[in-house]
Amino acid sequence: MFTNRKGIVLISVLLIVLILSAISVSIGQYYFLSFTREGYVDFQNNALQYSRNLETYALHEMKKEFKFSKQFFPKNHVLLTQPMYIELENGTLHATLADATNCFNINSLFDYRDQQYIANSEAVAGFHKLLRLLEFDHNAIDSLTDQILDWVDVDDQPRSNGLEDYYYIGPMHAAKQFTSKRLFYHLSELKSLPATRDIAWQVFSEHFCVRPVTRDNYAINLNTLESGDVFLLASVYPNLSLDDAASIIGSIPEEGFGSTGQLTDAFPNFDFSTTHVPVSLTTKWFYLDTNITFQEYSASSRTLININNNNANIVSRSYNGI
Repeated sequence: MFTNRKGIVLISVLLIVLILSAISVSIGQYYFLSFTREGYVDFQNNALQYSRNLETYALHEMKKEFKFSKQFFPKNHVLLTQPMYIELENGTLHATLADATNCFNINSLFDYRDQQYIANSEAVAGFHKLLRLLEFDHNAIDSLTDQILDWVDVDDQPRSNGLEDYYYIGPMHAAKQFTSKRLFYHLSELKSLPATRDIAWQVFSEHFCVRPVTRDNYAINLNTLESGDVFLLASVYPNLSLDDAASIIGSIPEEGFGSTGQLTDAFPNFDFSTTHVPVSLTTKWFYLDTNITFQEYSASSRTLININNNNANIVSRSYNGI
């Protein structure tokens, strides 16, 4: 009897030790997770502060550069060729400025008239040509175009290949929502359209963008186009082939064309006067891309900056990891 009691006591002690060990492990994991979260929150706060400080510095430098209106803006401009790199304690900070006009602006598909957004037929033609050059079939192009136009226009009448509220709030659509009836704020909004499922998202991220639009501020800056922009340039001009676009881009001097006269002299056999979307030799739009690393954490941000009346203004921000 005495021996049995000793066994019961031993088992009880072992159970208590086991329970306490499990509790201590659980508490240890909880505190480790808390410390990890605290470290990440501190990193996020610091990253946000670094990003905002870089924005302030970039705005200051851009205001100095655009103190007077620029008739042309080349790819070798100091704002584009001198990225900022700073060594931090246990981390790095890297920032670059880029011309934000070297893409097809989805919002250029619209004109604002009589207090509503209507289709810009010229821009739509350029949009169609770009997708054809990217080898998408007519059905996919027509569906995407009509769904974009229906997403923004004020009426509830769908186009031939478009969709209106009846679809987006109906049983066929999992996330119930209404069409925006406004311009796009971010390229990712296109993911709400069923037609985008037929086109690889990489196509959108490489060739398209979203910026606020008026007739005088969505021109593409020819001077900063690179070899990867041949599809964009070919879509801008009605009669321009990919080979001709590649030839033009390859002939753009690092210091840029200073005037349309220089451009036409360089290509006397081509008519630059007719375009689907405006083309310029300068830019008013820039992306400030910031990347921050600290130990095992990383974060990035993109700031859209507009030059207006010789002042630099922040239009939008997007963050990843902040």
